[in-house]
Amino acid sequence: MRTFRPARRTVSKRLRSPLYALSRARCAAVAAAALAFGLAGVPAPVPAQAIVPSTLVQAVPGAGSVVLAGTLKGPNLGARDYVVRVEGGRTMKVQLDTKAPDTWFAVFDPYGGRIHANEGDRRPAWSGQLPEPGEYRVRVYLGGEASRQARAASYTLKIGVDPGA
Repeated sequence: MRTFRPARRTVSKRLRSPLYALSRARCAAVAAAALAFGLAGVPAPVPAQAIVPSTLVQAVPGAGSVVLAGTLKGPNLGARDYVVRVEGGRTMKVQLDTKAPDTWFAVFDPYGGRIHANEGDRRPAWSGQLPEPGEYRVRVYLGGEASRQARAASYTLKIGVDPGA
């Protein structure tokens, strides 16, 4: 009686070679990197950036502070910008009053560079001399955890500009 044996598949030596497997792995890694960095003709995905609403503030030098009140609610309305046009050499004062522990402010120069953020030092007020004229931004925002949990925070912001020398 004959026993039935399935036909043996033969694999070429090239496919069994460890160098061939290594080169396949390298090709896969290069292809993955090309897709990730947009080098294969397919652009890499761009993360969505939130649009931060802004308000122009008329701060008259030497006339006292402008008092602004608002409410933030994360994640969509977790930040608000206040734009102040200032001449160079003036001193700007910012004070944030809020009962919410995760509400912060930051001051940005006309080019978008951050001058100050109170998230690290937790002081509710800042004062600094502005080196050049332009539109400075004061951003009030919720911290990451409060924004993700959609918490609300009411605040009062005072912005003042001292007359220059």
